[in-house]
Amino acid sequence: VRLLGDVDAVQVVESRLFTGRPTADNAQLTLQFKSGAIGSIFASFCVDDGRPYQNSMVLNYARGTIYENTHPCSVDPISQTATLTLVTNGDSSGPVIRNATPGAVSGGYQWHAFYRAVQGESLPNEVTPDQIVSGLRVIKAMSRAAVSGRIEKV
Repeated sequence: VRLLGDVDAVQVVESRLFTGRPTADNAQLTLQFKSGAIGSIFASFCVDDGRPYQNSMVLNYARGTIYENTHPCSVDPISQTATLTLVTNGDSSGPVIRNATPGAVSGGYQWHAFYRAVQGESLPNEVTPDQIVSGLRVIKAMSRAAVSGRIEKV
């Protein structure tokens, strides 16, 4: 929501392979954004490759792709740094590939920002109350889609 804007509809595919719990242990959420963008989130308790909660991302856009932690060795477990790679078409000499290593791995919950935004505080470059509400609407639609097995409007 923060990156691509409001979500129009969601669809969920899930399975319970190992745990037998009421919640899925293997699932994929597809999001269709009002802007026309499409996103997909995959989460699994069935995959055990020694890299739990890897937080990988592939972001395709009109002029290139951004990859975050998509290589098996892209996160250094000691320094907790990630690898970002930008690939663009470039010019006649071929694709341009740039790598960056930000200072920290993403994926932590920002409870302090959530609380401040719910209280109505303006958080530049962090999160807005509208983004929180939009995210909650996505979760509600995701829950309906998991039960119905259909595309659900947000």
